[in-house]
Amino acid sequence: MKDQIKSDLKRHRYNFRHLASEMGVDYSHLTLVLNGKRPMSYATAVTLRDALNKLTTNTYHLTDFGY
Repeated sequence: MKDQIKSDLKRHRYNFRHLASEMGVDYSHLTLVLNGKRPMSYATAVTLRDALNKLTTNTYHLTDFGY
């Protein structure tokens, strides 16, 4: 999933720092979650979905993040 997100962001000239800013979270926290070093809470999944749908033309769903 991380690689797909990275690719989608790159197509729109965004990166994980832009995504973290849009989500209102620290970049380091986002990378820990995306690398599986921290569990993804439901609230984080909702925020991630909303930010990705705003920044990219893809439509992400909570099921993409295990919810």
